[in-house]
Amino acid sequence: MRKAKLSITLTLVLLLSISASYGNMTKAQPLWEMLGVPTGPINAPPTIQISSLSQNQTFYSPTVSLNFSVITPHSWVRNDGPAYPPNDTHIWGNITSVSFLLDDNLPQNLTVENMNVPYFGNSSQNLNFSAPLGLTKGPHSIQVFVSGYTYYCLNPLDSVIIPLQLASIPVEANTTINFYVAQTTTSTPTPTPTSSPIGSLVSDFAVLITAVIILAVVIISVLLFRRHRKTIT
Repeated sequence: MRKAKLSITLTLVLLLSISASYGNMTKAQPLWEMLGVPTGPINAPPTIQISSLSQNQTFYSPTVSLNFSVITPHSWVRNDGPAYPPNDTHIWGNITSVSFLLDDNLPQNLTVENMNVPYFGNSSQNLNFSAPLGLTKGPHSIQVFVSGYTYYCLNPLDSVIIPLQLASIPVEANTTINFYVAQTTTSTPTPTPTSSPIGSLVSDFAVLITAVIILAVVIISVLLFRRHRKTIT
C-alpha cells in the first residue's frame, strides 16, 4: 500500500515538473514566435515591373509581347523561426490573381502557381508572366492587375495549447502603360538587275549593228531616189 502511494506521488510530482517546464518554455517562446508569424496586418502591395513596354513607347511592328514580373515586398518576408530549419525565410502572403486588360477588350487571366502559406522564398521573390499581344495601328493602353492576401497571427498568446489562428487581409496592385503602334514606312527596294561585262558587250554590238543597218537603208534609199530622177529627166 505504501509502495502504491509512493508511486502515485512520484508520478504526480513528475507530471507537475514537466508541466512547469513546458509552461516556462512556452512563455519564453510562444507559438507565433516559434513559427515566425507576423503579429499584425501587412498592407504593402506587391510590385509590378513591366519589361517589354514603357510609357508612351512607339512600336513599328504589330508584334509585341507583354512581359512583366510580380515582386513580393520585403515586409511580407519573416526570418525563420526556431521551429524551422536554419537559414529558411518564409513569405506570409500569397498572389492569387494576375490579369491584364488591353484597350477595351475583355480581361485576360494569367495562370498563377499555387503557393502555400507560408512558402519558402527570399526578399526578392518574383513571379514572371508573358503574353503575346495582337495589335493594330494606333494608340493602345494596357492595364495589369494583381491581387492576393497577406497573413498574420490573430491570437499572439503566450501558450501553444491554444491553436494558432491566422487572419488575412486583401492586397491589390495595378499599373497602366500607354503606347503607340506606328505604320511601318520602310519597304524593301526592288533590286536592279546588273549585267555582266559579256552581256554589256553583246548589247553594245547589237546597237551598233542596228545603227549600221539603218544607215545603209538610208543611203540606198537616197541613191535609188537620185537614179529615179535621172531616169525621168
